Amino acid sequence: MPNNSSTPSVVVTCRHCGAEFRTWPSVLRKGAGTFCSGACADAGRLRTPRAPERRRQSNQRHKTKNREQILEGKRQYRERHLAEERERNRQWRAQNSDYLREKGRAWRQSHPGEGVENKKRWRINNPERAAAASHAAAANRRAREAGMSGHISTADVVALWERQPVCVQCGKDRGIDHIVEFWQGGPNTPDNLQNLCRHCKAKKTARLRFGTKGQAAA
Repeated sequence: MPNNSSTPSVVVTCRHCGAEFRTWPSVLRKGAGTFCSGACADAGRLRTPRAPERRRQSNQRHKTKNREQILEGKRQYRERHLAEERERNRQWRAQNSDYLREKGRAWRQSHPGEGVENKKRWRINNPERAAAASHAAAANRRAREAGMSGHISTADVVALWERQPVCVQCGKDRGIDHIVEFWQGGPNTPDNLQNLCRHCKAKKTARLRFGTKGQAAA
């Protein structure tokens, strides 16, 4: 508070807490001095009608000025929490499958033919994720037909191929296989997957179902 001996101080009421305090008229003329403390000033400004708009403008200026730093921070966060983010996305998609299906149907009706072209373009530009999506869709369809629980996403298959780049049996091709098969009671979950090509998967199924000499396994 300025020490101006020629101008007497005045008593005012705090706009936030209602307490009376003394301040100088020169402070009041500058638009300040209506709060008795910094805490009341902070709380009182948040209650003003224009506060949300000022905060939005301030946030927008900050984002524009520090765009590269913000993007880099988000990228580093995603790298540190990749597994958690994939799990959250998987759970959200599983819980909102009807909404996503309806939204996709509405978009296809309003954009006839465009979805097919976009899908073709995406498959050409993203061959690995396209193959993973195809494997995941086939596994989920078989699980529904078998009445098994669980769901596998494209990200789950991509993560599996990152851990196991080639078939764990022949070391040549790649695919997905349920370690414990559906007919054995195995779930359709990422922790029940292994990278097994189609040929090795067929040999595994024959061995489990018929044994090594073509006779029915006990």
